[in-house]
Amino acid sequence: MTTWARAAGILLPTVLLFLAAGSTLFLEVPMTFNATVQTERIQIVVSDRHRVRWSLSGARMKRDCDGDFEAFSDSFEPAGGALLIFERIALGPLKIYLESAGEGGVGKIYSADDFVAPLGDCVLFQVSDLKARAAKGASLILPFRGKVEIGRELPSAPIESFPVLRSGTVSILGTTILGDSVYTAGSFELDVGDRFEVFGRNEQDTVESTGFVLVNEWPVFTAVSRSVGWGGRVARYGARGYEVGLSVWERISNDGVLQSLWVTFGFASGLVAAARRLRRRSEEEK
Repeated sequence: MTTWARAAGILLPTVLLFLAAGSTLFLEVPMTFNATVQTERIQIVVSDRHRVRWSLSGARMKRDCDGDFEAFSDSFEPAGGALLIFERIALGPLKIYLESAGEGGVGKIYSADDFVAPLGDCVLFQVSDLKARAAKGASLILPFRGKVEIGRELPSAPIESFPVLRSGTVSILGTTILGDSVYTAGSFELDVGDRFEVFGRNEQDTVESTGFVLVNEWPVFTAVSRSVGWGGRVARYGARGYEVGLSVWERISNDGVLQSLWVTFGFASGLVAAARRLRRRSEEEK
């Protein structure tokens, strides 16, 4: 056996082990983004799987987003595909705006005796008695499911009243490369005026999120959103914005499965090195 053949026989297993372990760092795995924000606006494209009725007793409703408000004391179920916007500036009323994506309307009204009345292509709800509700020990909680955009990009021109994100925290949970185990991989802060969304494997696609809006006597409102995606995108006023996700170090330091693979690689590399030394010593003795 030639020197090159012996070298290849020793180095090849090491190289293969290194490639196998190294390739795990580039495997795409989804992440969970848990966002809790104080915001004046959140926009949602309602999921077709959204089957939640909101009790909006004491609200006012403007049919077709036009004309005068009328009293509303029933429940409402948004339709899949509808554009849904929650908005509350400072201590003002909560506005819930819905616009249909096509035929079928924005949703249905359910009376106390389950009488169903479909709505048209646009509707605006307004809830103004938030302090009175809080004084009675009640808050307004509205669950949602759909493609979520938190916050709104600020305009370049001055404007008197414009709903923006106030503050927020997003924590990231990673998923092990084998199995469904999750681990906490850190968090980041959202600043005033930021806009945040989670995208899928295709960066142009926004993934669906599940969450809720909490409104009480405090200014603006709290929104909680949980999404499973492949990365997050933050748009920041006056800056280029940036994408967020898991770094290689965060994956190695938190993924037990990944750590096990690299330990196995290290152990196997040690065996290969020991075999090389033994073979060299044997050849020298001859």
